[in-house]
Amino acid sequence: MLGLDSQDLFIVQEYIKEFLASKERKLMLDGQLYYENEPLGIEMPHAFMTNLVDEKVQYLLGKEPSITSSVDNSSYLDEVINVLSDNFLYDLQLLGTEISNKGIAWEQLYFDEEGILKRMLIPSEQIKPVWVDNSHRELKWVIRIYDIEEYTNNKKETVTKVEVYDSDKSYYYILDNGTLKLDSEKCLQLNDNEEFGHFTIDGKQYSFGRVPFVFCKNNACEMPDLKMVKELIDAYCHNRERLDKLLEDFKNFLVVIRNYAENPENAVSLDEMLEKRRIWVDTDGGVELVNPTIDTTANESHDNTLKDDIILFGRSVERNKMISGNTPSGVALKTLYSGLDLKCNKLEIEVKNYFNQLMWFIKSYLEVKGVSPQDKEKLSIILNRDITMNESQVITDCKNSVGVISTKTIVANHPYVIDVDEELKQIEAENAFNWQEYVKQLKDDNEEVEG
Repeated sequence: MLGLDSQDLFIVQEYIKEFLASKERKLMLDGQLYYENEPLGIEMPHAFMTNLVDEKVQYLLGKEPSITSSVDNSSYLDEVINVLSDNFLYDLQLLGTEISNKGIAWEQLYFDEEGILKRMLIPSEQIKPVWVDNSHRELKWVIRIYDIEEYTNNKKETVTKVEVYDSDKSYYYILDNGTLKLDSEKCLQLNDNEEFGHFTIDGKQYSFGRVPFVFCKNNACEMPDLKMVKELIDAYCHNRERLDKLLEDFKNFLVVIRNYAENPENAVSLDEMLEKRRIWVDTDGGVELVNPTIDTTANESHDNTLKDDIILFGRSVERNKMISGNTPSGVALKTLYSGLDLKCNKLEIEVKNYFNQLMWFIKSYLEVKGVSPQDKEKLSIILNRDITMNESQVITDCKNSVGVISTKTIVANHPYVIDVDEELKQIEAENAFNWQEYVKQLKDDNEEVEG
């Protein structure tokens, strides 16, 4: 059967109608606009969300993550890293930005023409998930709704495509005035008596046995970062707009001329006077310029309060409080980063859950290739935060920790080390090198040359 049964089709149509009109989806779209610094209805936007999101993503996902195995010298780990590819860090940062802006991010799993497992980030405003459980951990369906432009009789038209995925099959529709109709053009790609699976290999349809999507949440509530600060950002931008207009009007002063009637006989018009910057008045006359007054102190105080609230409720780092000319202590830095850490702690849990979902597909893919993990072998991901630190203090702490904790832990926490394993190998090589013999050989060589 190419399509859903009548009952499921009706349910999907209702889900689509509800999702397209939902506040949830609107907030997703707003999140993207605010991140791009193009919020609707604001003439003078300020890129608060761009800073908040980029700060969070670079702090948590700015460094290459560590993929580790529970067993030593794991060849299976090498295979997994190869599947993730060299672009994994870049993909994670795109994922983190999507999560922050929209509350949840989605990647679709597929095979390319060479039969290699790939994943594609799908805009979250296109995805309506149907969950099995209230905790939103297990998927029944994923419904994707998106627009494309097609040419019909040399006329460009916008067509709304709908794709429905369950654990075994895929269904393709066109949304026409709220009604789902089979995508006849897509169906022509099938052979007789064939149904859509999740992917095609050598002209045959196959399925993953699981809905071919992985998700990553921003937090348990799937709430985007914008939700907590949107009104505050709007208030700040509108206040700056009003101030800008007042300053613009400031130069348009009002001219008050006493005992003067415009356009009397043989008199110069007021417009001409202002143009020539000269005003003639009679003996008893006078000129007064009236300017609007602006309480800049109160305005600045209000702006600063709004900025402080945006930083507080956006859980950002207030860098203005960093001590100028002095490197903050470790305790001071932890305090400054406490809000950002709190926000990132939630996301880190969700990223690890995302990795576990992804591993299910990678494991299935590698098993088909004849590659399997060792008995009870488990892989995990460690996110290496880009932490601002007092380097001199950290180096001192590393020196004082020699003999107390392992060399590997000390090396891992040293600010100059990028690759821990490579650094340990280098240390081992240097320790094994006989420096005394090297110096003696140099001395002997010099004596031979001089002789």
